[in-house]
Amino acid sequence: MDVHSGGRRPRTLTTRGIRFKRRDYVGPWMTGQAGIQVRIRFMPHHDHQIEVYHAATGRYLGPADLADQATDEQISAVRRARSARSRRLKKDLEASQRERYAAVNHRAASAARRADRCAGRG
Repeated sequence: MDVHSGGRRPRTLTTRGIRFKRRDYVGPWMTGQAGIQVRIRFMPHHDHQIEVYHAATGRYLGPADLADQATDEQISAVRRARSARSRRLKKDLEASQRERYAAVNHRAASAARRADRCAGRG
C-alpha cells in the first residue's frame, strides 16, 4: 500500500472541509473544528478519500471524502453532525442566559447590616 503525504505545509480546516488538489473533502467529524491546522495522507489511486491528522500532534482525526462524490449517506452524516452541534450550542446558550446574578445595592446592604446591629443581631 503506497501512502503519500499531502505536502510539507499544513492545511487549514474550514467550514467547507479541506481543500486538496483543487477539490474539497468533508467528513462528519469536522463539524466545529474549523480553523485547526491539519496534515493529510492519501493513496494516489484513491482520490475519493484522504486521511487527516492534526498538524501539531500528529494525532489521527479521521477520514475525509471527496465532497463532489459524496454519497447520500455521507451527506446525511455531515448534516446530522452539524444539527447535533447546533442543538448542543443552543442548549448551552439557553443555560448560560438563565444564570443571571442579582444586582447588589451597597446602600441597601449597609442599611440592613446597621439595622441588624441596632437590633442586637449582629
